[in-house]
Amino acid sequence: MTELPPELSHYEVHLPQRRTAERIDALLDLAGGDHPLPDTTALLQHAHTLAVELADEARAAQTEVQLALRLDGEAALTLARAAQARFERLNDTAMETQCALRQAELLMPQPVQALTASLVAAALAGEAGADEPRAQAQRRAGELYSALGDEQAAISAYEQALILTEDQKPQARDLPVLLALGSLHMRANQPDEAFRAYRMAGHLAHLEGTADHADALGGLGVSYGVQGDHARALQFLDRAAGLSSLLGDDRRHTRYLNLMASAHAKRDEHAQATAVFERSMTAAAASGKPDVLVITLLNVAEYLLQQGRPDEAATLLERALPLSQRARLSSAERRAQRLLVTLALTRGDPAQALAHEQAWAALELAAQARQYQRQQQLRDAAAQAELHLALRRERREVRASLAAALGEASARADELRRQVETWKGSSIYDLQSGARSALYGTEQLTQHFKRSLRAKTHLSVAVVGVEVTTVSVGGAGQLLADTVLQTMRQLLEQSVRETDVVARFDDWKFMVIFPDTPTAGAQIALQRLLEAAAAHDWKAQGLNTPPTLYIGLAGRGFLQGAQLLLNAADEEHYRARREGPNQLCVAQ
Repeated sequence: MTELPPELSHYEVHLPQRRTAERIDALLDLAGGDHPLPDTTALLQHAHTLAVELADEARAAQTEVQLALRLDGEAALTLARAAQARFERLNDTAMETQCALRQAELLMPQPVQALTASLVAAALAGEAGADEPRAQAQRRAGELYSALGDEQAAISAYEQALILTEDQKPQARDLPVLLALGSLHMRANQPDEAFRAYRMAGHLAHLEGTADHADALGGLGVSYGVQGDHARALQFLDRAAGLSSLLGDDRRHTRYLNLMASAHAKRDEHAQATAVFERSMTAAAASGKPDVLVITLLNVAEYLLQQGRPDEAATLLERALPLSQRARLSSAERRAQRLLVTLALTRGDPAQALAHEQAWAALELAAQARQYQRQQQLRDAAAQAELHLALRRERREVRASLAAALGEASARADELRRQVETWKGSSIYDLQSGARSALYGTEQLTQHFKRSLRAKTHLSVAVVGVEVTTVSVGGAGQLLADTVLQTMRQLLEQSVRETDVVARFDDWKFMVIFPDTPTAGAQIALQRLLEAAAAHDWKAQGLNTPPTLYIGLAGRGFLQGAQLLLNAADEEHYRARREGPNQLCVAQ
């Protein structure tokens, strides 16, 4: 009977029907194929349910991580965390790292939590010696540090990612890292390091014609400008602006036009600067992006103030300030207020300058408060990562201690079990069942066999097998097993004569020796045993269903030897097992 939903029933032909580990593996293989996402997800969910039911920790973790990679949102995050916990218990650090990386990806809208996950992933990857996942975690951490305003930490994380690349040579995939490094070095007033990063990025992006290529060209232009080589700066910025225009990227196009205009101004090429600023204003207005327009307005206004054209600058600032406020562009609003202070002083209006200075100071205080909050968030993220790793170390130590203690206890139990078995083998009675021991039963069978040969009398031997499906070894299960065996011994002794011998034969087997008795007479006693076992109240002893009996019976007949007689009865016991529950089979 299929266990998949009806809409997935066509996959059953590829799956084992039994609820085993092989079925989970087959489901995982199917999920790896080219199937619609809803089908793949449903197959993995079915595999996960089965793995949990079978208590298969490794396969449950595999299905959870596969689902986390295919789903999004809180459901995927919960699965990634569950998989990471399982892989930790399985000591699979490489897969722990993958789970942490997936969490960082899912948590990107929450940068503090995402940073914690990235730091944990980097530490786990370092423990596993996995350079590529560690580089991936460092790239993610650099991106988050940059977003949270810690430029030096971002630079360090990005540089670590580059060091971990193959042969420590930047690859094409490292292009975004190099561009980010260039920008961060520029903000940190480290132009030489920025130039090196942009030059390497330009080499990797050569002739690509992509947005990253434009940024590499623009970054080189900015670097040359900082070094005072404005002619070369203009060459690279012009190429960056042209490529951005071809790509239809208004934001980049406007930015590089603004930078070109500034480079012209520094060369005292004011006609060219004015012309480029006009192009920039046109592009910014057409972009429909408030931040692009505001920044362009401020750039042009600042240039006009420097050129002694306050009235024209005032017109632009009157547009820029309310636009930055509506768009909640705090950095642009602060810059607008500073320019308005300069404008007021230029016009000789100290009262207006003071008003704008106060507005700027309030905005600056708010910005500093936000920066302090971000710094606190960074400390919290690092502390959470350290706490996670510390707790993980403690859990590993506890598991190692428990495993060592369990191993020692198991070794002691095995030794005690061997001693008990040795003692039991030499004892007249079997401790578990209370019946005669196997050694005693074998000796009695040998003596009765010899006497039967001499006196030419009958002799029958039965092997009674007991099967209880709910009994397990150890703890409460072992106590239940002992109780069942003792009860079965009592039922056996009540069903046979006092002259008959009931002895333990094997773990779940008894032997019964019927002296001076043909198999027909022995069958009567054994049938009484079957009836007594069926009528007994087993629920009082913790069993929901009665034990199943399989009985084999053999008479001496032509058999020459006590062991052959016992073997014949045992073979009949196995024939009874094949024929069904509560069967009695007699050797013919």
